[in-house]
Amino acid sequence: MLSVVTESEKNNLLNTQQENYCMRKTSNSGYSFSLRWYCKEGEEEQAEILYSVLSLGTFERVALEWMEDIMFSTSMCPVFFNRSSQVIGLCW
Repeated sequence: MLSVVTESEKNNLLNTQQENYCMRKTSNSGYSFSLRWYCKEGEEEQAEILYSVLSLGTFERVALEWMEDIMFSTSMCPVFFNRSSQVIGLCW
């Protein structure tokens, strides 16, 4: 499930869970985001990924609500990348 993360929830994650930086990506349009892997100690198999928009660049006018900070399980990665690629015009 893709779920929107509020700023306070994001701050709680940063303070209480182990964070591992996954990647930061910037496209030619200026759209950039980061992915971070979060898991509670000893629960690595239930890790989740936090997607954070760094800049919408030229997509600022056409971005949908789902382009907010969201958290999702690793099994939802294909859905996330499919939706992202549809917005930025990539074939997936």
